Amino acid sequence: MPFITYSIDQNYFKNFRELKSDDISNFNIDLSDFNLNQKAILITDSKYDIKQFLGKMINDLSNNNLSNLSLTEKKVHLEDTLNNINQSLEYKIEKKKQEEISIDFVKIDKNQINRELKMKILEGNFYPEDFKNSTDEFLKKFLGKLKIFIQSKSSSNEGKIDMVNIYHKELSNYVLPNQDSIFCSSLIDFKNKSSGYILENLRKIEYGVNLLYKWWQKLPENIRPSEFKVLTDIPPCLSKEQKKTISFNEIKLLESKIEELLFYNNKENKIKAKVKIIKQKDMPGRLGWKHKRHWILGKKINQSTKVENINFYAIKSDFGVEIVDENNNSKLNNKMELTVITNKNISQMRDISNYLIQDAKKRENLP
Repeated sequence: MPFITYSIDQNYFKNFRELKSDDISNFNIDLSDFNLNQKAILITDSKYDIKQFLGKMINDLSNNNLSNLSLTEKKVHLEDTLNNINQSLEYKIEKKKQEEISIDFVKIDKNQINRELKMKILEGNFYPEDFKNSTDEFLKKFLGKLKIFIQSKSSSNEGKIDMVNIYHKELSNYVLPNQDSIFCSSLIDFKNKSSGYILENLRKIEYGVNLLYKWWQKLPENIRPSEFKVLTDIPPCLSKEQKKTISFNEIKLLESKIEELLFYNNKENKIKAKVKIIKQKDMPGRLGWKHKRHWILGKKINQSTKVENINFYAIKSDFGVEIVDENNNSKLNNKMELTVITNKNISQMRDISNYLIQDAKKRENLP
């Protein structure tokens, strides 16, 4: 649902003489609107190049004497269509396998993209009701679309997405709520002994992260991003003195405890998910961690990458990873709010870009 996935029936252009100009014009307007924010993914048959077919048709029309005004107009519309589908992301898949993925719209003669769906995707705001409050529906309609997005990016000029970062400042507060949790040998044991709001908060985090983690794990190996990282603040339950004197190794120990709780079978995985704890002063921006509850998908960068060259896909989650009902992991949290961010020139996006560069420099300077 964060994207429109569409395909074009192979017979649509073959009968171009019978096409209505207003029909193809409306289709072009829709595609142009989606493409402005890179929210359209063209699903094509891997054994049939519709772009090549359309390009040949336009070329054949150009070589004819188009004294017929109607044909001249159609040629212009077809050129617009080719331009629009070239601007969309593309996912090539065998025709027989297209039933396995969610395709929102198949263009045939005289049909139109649903207006409500179009506005929903262009506005980019999503709530539990959009997925019938079901985690299964969310996996299919939202995370399933992200999978198609990652697949299409892997074969685009921009290249493969190899990073998934999830920012949630309060996560450490929920999984490390007190001194007992800080000094326990295992957060799994701590959770099993907990009750009340502490247990509820642990489940909010555990269930939400687990949904995203399992989705990432099940991505095909050839497209799976090599980095899945959850980023959070220093636990608030630490005293001022503890926060001031905490060492690198102590932070790594806390990160390992959280990883054991959140990432099942992580040690057996070839590519391991990570938790990273970041001090307030180390998070770029005047307010540091404040309001950073984003999911970021993009390419890993190095220390020489310039801010203006960083390009990532951003989803703002008002409740971070708290997307699953803590009392029923088949249901979505009824307060979940997701917003697809298309304007990268805002302070939170700039802060995240600066952090990525800062982190790359630290990583490359490690012994």
